[in-house]
Amino acid sequence: MHAPPPEDPLGPALERCAAEPIHAPGAVQPFAVLLALDDRGAVARCSANAAAALGRGPDAVLGRSLGDLFPPADAARLAAALDALPPDGTDAVEGVAGTAGPVLVHRCGAASLVELPVPLPGVPEGGPLPEGAVAAAVEGLSDLLAAGCGTEAFCQAVVERFRALTGYDRVMAYRFDPDWNGAVIAEAVAPGVDSYLNQHFPAADIPPQARALYARVRVRVLADAVADPVPLLPADAPPLDISPAASRAMSPIHREYLGNMGVRGTLVASVVRDGRLWGMIACHHVGPLRPPGSWVALAGLLAKLVAVQVAAVEGGTRARGVTEARGLLRFLPQLLAGYERLGDGLTDPRFGLMEVLGATGMAVRHGDHWATRGATPRRADLRALVAWLDGPGPDVFVTDRLGDAAPVFAHLAGTAPGVLALRIPNTPHGWILWFRGEHADTVTWAGDYRTGLVGDGALARLGPRRSFRAWVTEVRGRSRPWTAAERAIATEVLRPDLLEVVATAYQYQSQVLRRYQNILFEQVHDAVVVTDLDGVVTFWNDGAHRTLGWRADEVVGRHITARVPDADRAAAAELIASVQAGTPFSGRYRDTRKDGRPVWLDVRLCRIRDDAGHPTGIMAAARDVSDEKEAADQLRMKRAIVRYARDPVLVADAGPREFAALRVVDANPAFTAETGYAQAEAVGRPLCAFTGTPADPATADRLARSLGTWEPCRVELVARRKDGSAFWAEVDLTPLPDEAAGHSHWIAVQRNVTDRKAAEATLRASEERLRLALDAGHSGLYDWDLETDAVLWSPRLYELFGYPPGSAFPVEHRHYADRVHPDDWAELERQLAAGRAAGGDFRHEYRVVHPGGAVRWLAATGRFYAGDAGRPVRMIGTVRDDTARKEAEARLAAREHAAQQAQKLDAIGHIAGGIAHDFNNILTGVRVFADLLVEDLPPDAPGSELADEIRRAAERGANLTRRLLAFSRNQIVRPATVDVNALVADLCEMLRRLIGEDVAVATALAPDAPHVLADKGQLEQVVMNLVLNARDAMPAGGRLAVATAGVPAADLPAACRPAARAPAYLRLTVADTGTGMTDEVKARLFEPFFTTKEPGKGTGLGLATVYGIVRQTGGAVTVDTHPGRGTTFAVYLPAAAPDPRPAETGTALRVRPRAGGATVLVVDDDPMIRRLAQLVLTQAGYRVLLAAGPAEALDAVAARDARVDLLLTDVVMPGLSGRELAERLTAARPGLRVAFLSGYTTDTVLRHGIREERVNFLQKPFSAEELLQFVQRCTGG
Repeated sequence: MHAPPPEDPLGPALERCAAEPIHAPGAVQPFAVLLALDDRGAVARCSANAAAALGRGPDAVLGRSLGDLFPPADAARLAAALDALPPDGTDAVEGVAGTAGPVLVHRCGAASLVELPVPLPGVPEGGPLPEGAVAAAVEGLSDLLAAGCGTEAFCQAVVERFRALTGYDRVMAYRFDPDWNGAVIAEAVAPGVDSYLNQHFPAADIPPQARALYARVRVRVLADAVADPVPLLPADAPPLDISPAASRAMSPIHREYLGNMGVRGTLVASVVRDGRLWGMIACHHVGPLRPPGSWVALAGLLAKLVAVQVAAVEGGTRARGVTEARGLLRFLPQLLAGYERLGDGLTDPRFGLMEVLGATGMAVRHGDHWATRGATPRRADLRALVAWLDGPGPDVFVTDRLGDAAPVFAHLAGTAPGVLALRIPNTPHGWILWFRGEHADTVTWAGDYRTGLVGDGALARLGPRRSFRAWVTEVRGRSRPWTAAERAIATEVLRPDLLEVVATAYQYQSQVLRRYQNILFEQVHDAVVVTDLDGVVTFWNDGAHRTLGWRADEVVGRHITARVPDADRAAAAELIASVQAGTPFSGRYRDTRKDGRPVWLDVRLCRIRDDAGHPTGIMAAARDVSDEKEAADQLRMKRAIVRYARDPVLVADAGPREFAALRVVDANPAFTAETGYAQAEAVGRPLCAFTGTPADPATADRLARSLGTWEPCRVELVARRKDGSAFWAEVDLTPLPDEAAGHSHWIAVQRNVTDRKAAEATLRASEERLRLALDAGHSGLYDWDLETDAVLWSPRLYELFGYPPGSAFPVEHRHYADRVHPDDWAELERQLAAGRAAGGDFRHEYRVVHPGGAVRWLAATGRFYAGDAGRPVRMIGTVRDDTARKEAEARLAAREHAAQQAQKLDAIGHIAGGIAHDFNNILTGVRVFADLLVEDLPPDAPGSELADEIRRAAERGANLTRRLLAFSRNQIVRPATVDVNALVADLCEMLRRLIGEDVAVATALAPDAPHVLADKGQLEQVVMNLVLNARDAMPAGGRLAVATAGVPAADLPAACRPAARAPAYLRLTVADTGTGMTDEVKARLFEPFFTTKEPGKGTGLGLATVYGIVRQTGGAVTVDTHPGRGTTFAVYLPAAAPDPRPAETGTALRVRPRAGGATVLVVDDDPMIRRLAQLVLTQAGYRVLLAAGPAEALDAVAARDARVDLLLTDVVMPGLSGRELAERLTAARPGLRVAFLSGYTTDTVLRHGIREERVNFLQKPFSAEELLQFVQRCTGG
């Protein structure tokens, strides 16, 4: 921790390092252009980058005046600023044309310096400080000063605030010891940056000339340690001192040192105490950084605050020590009076002179006498030490390592390395010696400074060390250092006051006393003034000069009251007159300094006498007690504040560190008024007896932490009054610092918060009821401040807008704007704007989109509240999740729409079925008669072609009626297990021919697609209609895809699930890349006769037929379509197990007429049907009986005994239906076979029969051949 000894190789290197002329580096940093003016005002030196600021090179700048380089007004302002500077002064000139900021002007010796700021590419510049930040920082630090904060804690607050405001990566507070080694006592670092807290730096890091420069120039900036300095020109000019220049280039060794630390940008502010460099605030940045002027100014201000705090702490410590020492000296004359030898009295333990300096031993040499106490060196060593001290040197000698100061005493390093010696004036070999024993210690250094040694022997130089890894050394051969306060006690109290004591002890030697009187009075620290009997000053010592500001030559020879202000002169004259009359004065007296400031003195005034005892004058001894009085006044003021505070205040001792052990030492009247306890009843009892004890672990932990760390805390406790009643108390517990930087008491301020706690409980209950009500209604609460745009949400509202449960972040506009559905945002904004304009109530429904894509409906209600100006300033309301109601309404609307569609389709179906029935009768006649006509005509007959055309026209009509029947779901279907994959594969070739070559057809048939139970012909019709519809949607060609797949019922689209009855379904999809459809077209897609095609190109029944067939089969159909993006139809049919029976080949029967055939009873209310049936069946050899209705048929059967083999009857007839007729006839003739004819049927029995496959049915219209095949199959012929 001290400089290496001379024989150490570092010694010569340190001497060379200290000789480096860092004040005249011959270069500047590149962030400024430097001009040095001679005594004529011409530029004698300039930096090589002059063009960056002046637009001209160095050759065009050197020798020029300011008027040549700047506009006249700017040149005049710069010259005036330079002329106004005091020696070593600095000023800033704003607004100089062409500059990047304020221009700095300096006076350095005979030279005038001008610094022009220029941009530094690649080096960022710090931003402006937030408005009010400096004031807030200074105010907070001032509060810490007022609270008596310790130096380390205060420095920690300083570095944390400065780093928070500027963003430097590392900000350190650095303190020097007496040997100029430094230690980091406070630090604030960014994450990942090395810490040097509590590490030491050797004095070699900052050599003497650097320390002198830091003391002279208080703030230094290095924007980029790796940036090359800019040389001053001309290069061969004599060295130029540019110490005050902000851009002065740093030493290469220093820049390399910073590089080894990983630092590029620095800002250093010096902490100077009483003209001596006490420490520094060092700011480091990993990257380059150019601090603005506001940062530099703030750093200087904070360094001054640290200096003030250090002065306050050290001054307080020093004052306490001085006061204690003066108290001891007060009784010394009485003690010395009982001793013949001075040394025996000074070493008397009752005096405590050894303890006041914290020494472990003491020795006094007075004349030939020695007196010792405690641990001291041997007598021979004491004699040698006094002999060494008697040599040329100061009257006070202080060291904590005697062996270094005088190697001859190196052997005392283990026993008495610490020595404080005080010479006894005018006494040969007279010394008072205090000793301290060895204090072994370990020191952690920021790297081994020896690694910076470059070269060997006498030519070795000291460079920056390569590593800053912590290096620990052990310090031996030294004592605990003598503090500044202890040095002050020795030099300012003991030395002068001991002299006075010695003089008093030897008063009988009056001649000696008079001989040394002036010397004595000059050497004492207090003010000593002597006047003659008339009050004219005859003696005025340096202490009086220091205390009152007047020099001896200004007051000697003048009346003592001449310097006193007029207002106080009469009182001063009265006091002097009283002393002159023989009444001494001792006490406090308010005087006035030369500068007009008041000063409080502890004054002793008395007459002095000659050897004969005659009065010769007046002597005044005075000591400045202004600080003591101010402290006493402050104490009285604080006591008055406590005494008259309206809140109860309790003062407890600070000895125990447990809350239950704190005991009351004082209480104010407000405490008595609140609790009923008198102050005397509270003193001595535990503090917790009046504040209450914590009832929960968290409060107990806070109290324990506060007591353990001496930090204030606030808790709420249940306290009790003297009458036993309880009340809630908010207790602020604050430690009271003492003068030794410790703590003496705890202050507990009590506030009765019972009413507030009750109100909080009521509020919590109300809030809980509101929360339950809101939760029950799936609602959240909001409060919108329209003036500040601040929004408060209840926890439920965060969830309604899709934020995670438990969110509680401050709500901003984006938090709800981002979640409102884009289609609803404009209307919501419009409604809110209208509400703000009109005031009153607000209601609106809108959608929000959660992060996962879920859409929720919200119903918002609220009320706008007007302010004093009559316009709305606040809106409060609730938001309810209305999704369930909206979905229910949508489902209800869908059901109502489906019911309306079903009713519409059912009505149309009845009409279509009726039309188809009548039309089928007509078509049946046309087809059958055309067949008979073709059979009767030769193939080449003229009418043969016409007959074929009639048959084809009838077939087209039959197809149309089949569509009508399928649409109306009145068609008789023949369900069978159908392999849809096979059906689609069989249709592929035909489909390709139908849709043309410009449409590509692709199929994706799932191998595991299930079979379905349906009418195969109807399924073919479904596929055909969907494919043809897709073709028409792609007039310019495209792509058509047909796919199948199995789908579990659970995976059906939501629209299909309510009607689902089967566990699994087949999905048949037909997708095209055509024009797509609008929502309006999609809504009417399955309406009968609705078409978007041109007239003549569509009937409007294709998709309606698909819908009817699918619904009749127990399935559903969905559509996904968008304009320009194609359409996909998905048909869902209930899955069925495959039919193990082989499929029928459908081989046509060949009908031949035969005589003696079966008897067929034909019953139909249409005579044409009866007629054609008779013709066809008679020609085929059947016997045919005809009946126009059921009644006629019953009569015909009853009247004939002949056998009837087959009843061939229409289904729907007047009177009895075909089913009822069949039931009667089969009841009478059990063997009678029955077959039905119809254009349509809705008969329940028939539909059941179709499913049971027990009913013979022939759909009209039919051909003659179909009729014959049907009858033959029914009769079994």
